[in-house]
Amino acid sequence: MTLSAKSTKRSLQLLLAVALALLLLAPIEEAHAQKAESDNVLPQAATSKYPVISWTTAGTCEWMIDENGLLTVRPQSGLESGVLESNYPASGSYSPWYSYKDKITSATIEPGVICKYPTDLFEYCSNMKEVDLSGLDISEATSLTRTFCGCKSLQNMRLR
Repeated sequence: MTLSAKSTKRSLQLLLAVALALLLLAPIEEAHAQKAESDNVLPQAATSKYPVISWTTAGTCEWMIDENGLLTVRPQSGLESGVLESNYPASGSYSPWYSYKDKITSATIEPGVICKYPTDLFEYCSNMKEVDLSGLDISEATSLTRTFCGCKSLQNMRLR
């Protein structure tokens, strides 16, 4: 196994550990009822004509929040991949959308998004119920500290 493969495997293990910890915090009955209700339905990419936040650049990626609260992150138009960067320390968070955290109810990271610093990425997105991270490349990340800190409504997470 190469160093990069080991790093990717370790990153996914850490992310899975965070996801499991979050699931253990929710009451079991509530988790079962909501899983039956949603039955693996995860957010689709934003195609809104009326976004709450229009496409905004963050590094070589772009993000938007639609009227349903879906945060979509993708490489900039025309790019196969892009590096997601924040405006830390100016914002006080590594998350480019931190100022809009209360509007986010779900999130989708499209393929090709590279995030070297996922620290605080979804910090205090307290209304976010589901997230699809299957397009997120965190193979170069060294810490996942507070990635989901304060995400008290999170119920579903797709990693691959």
